[in-house]
Amino acid sequence: MDRIIEVKNLAYTYNDGTEALQDVNFAVKPNSRVAVLGPNGAGKSTLLFHLNALYLAQKGEVYIKSRKIGEKHKDWVRKLVGLVMQDPDDQVFSTTVYEDVAFGLVNFGWQDRDKIDKKVKQALKSVDILNLQDKNPHHLSYGQKKRAAIAGILAVKPEIVIFDEPLSYLDPAGQKTLRRILADLYGEGKTLLVVTHDLDFAVEWADKIIIMKKGEIFYSGDYEIFARPDMIEEADLRLPKIMELLQELEGVDLKRLENPPRDVREAAEYLNNLPG
Repeated sequence: MDRIIEVKNLAYTYNDGTEALQDVNFAVKPNSRVAVLGPNGAGKSTLLFHLNALYLAQKGEVYIKSRKIGEKHKDWVRKLVGLVMQDPDDQVFSTTVYEDVAFGLVNFGWQDRDKIDKKVKQALKSVDILNLQDKNPHHLSYGQKKRAAIAGILAVKPEIVIFDEPLSYLDPAGQKTLRRILADLYGEGKTLLVVTHDLDFAVEWADKIIIMKKGEIFYSGDYEIFARPDMIEEADLRLPKIMELLQELEGVDLKRLENPPRDVREAAEYLNNLPG
C-alpha cells in the first residue's frame, strides 16, 4: 500500500458559515513523518478531526487504508487513527492515570482484565510514567498529563498517530521526552502527523511538509520549501532559525542550495565547507 491516508476534494463549513476547509487534496505514505503547518485559522485542526472521524466530510472524501470514511466506519477508524489533542485536559479525565489509559480499551470492547492490564502498563512504560499509574491525572504536571494522554492513545495500538501542537508549553526536558516518543513510534512503523507552529522542529523532523492557508493546501512536498523565503512569507509563516542564519550570510543564496541544512549540525558542516 503506497497511501495510508488520502484526502480528495475535502470541504467543510461550520454552522456559522465559516468555510474551514476548501477543496483539500493530499496523500500520506505509510511510516511517514508529516508536519502540518499554517497560521491560526488555516483549518489545521478541522482537517485532523476528519482523519479520525470526529468530523465527517460534507463534501469530498477521506480514505484511510483505502477505505472511505463514513458514519459506519467511526469505530474502525478511531482504532486505527489516534488523535492526541493540544490540551491534555481535553483527554485526561479519570480518577487515576491507569484508569484513564484503560478507558479507550474498555470503550472499544476489551473485557479481559489481564490483557487490559498488560496493554495499559506497556503504554505507560513507553512514555516513562508507569510509576504514576495510581496518581490522579489532575495532580500531574502539564508534561506528565501530556504523556498520560499519549499513553491512552498508544494503548489501543493505532497505526496512525496525530499530534496537535505536541511541543507547546513543554520545558526543554519535556520536549526532549516528546521527541524520543516520536522517534520510538516512527521506529515501530507508525505513520505520524504533527500539527505545529514550531518551524525549527518541522524542518528538522518531517519527511513531508503540508502548509495550509485559509482552508486550502498552500504547499505539499519536502522540507526544501524552507529555502524559499518568498513562499514562506506568502504562507504567513517565518523561516526556521537555520534558514534565517544562512539568509544573512553574504554570498549564500538559499534558492540555490541543493540540500538545505535541517539542523545546527548540518548548518555547521555546510559553513565549514564554504570556500575561504
